[in-house]
Amino acid sequence: FSEQHFDATQDDIASKLLEAASLLSGADLAKPVDFFLQRWRYALGSRDGTEPARLVKAPAPLVLAGDAIGGGKIEGAWLSGREAARLVSAV
Repeated sequence: FSEQHFDATQDDIASKLLEAASLLSGADLAKPVDFFLQRWRYALGSRDGTEPARLVKAPAPLVLAGDAIGGGKIEGAWLSGREAARLVSAV
């Protein structure tokens, strides 16, 4: 998605991501009060992996996970995914 939409407008990218999040969550997330979009063409995760995934409970449960959160590289992505699964199963 990032590579395919890197040159799209900020509003177009946000619209597509919010539409997908709405479908996943079952909540209408199309019109947030505010949003921030950061584009990184060549990015590496900067987190240390101490919190490999994060659960946001309101307004609908949403788990944030991935190598950027889990500490980078394939191990961080795997650990983050494993923690995300644990968080989802606990909801």
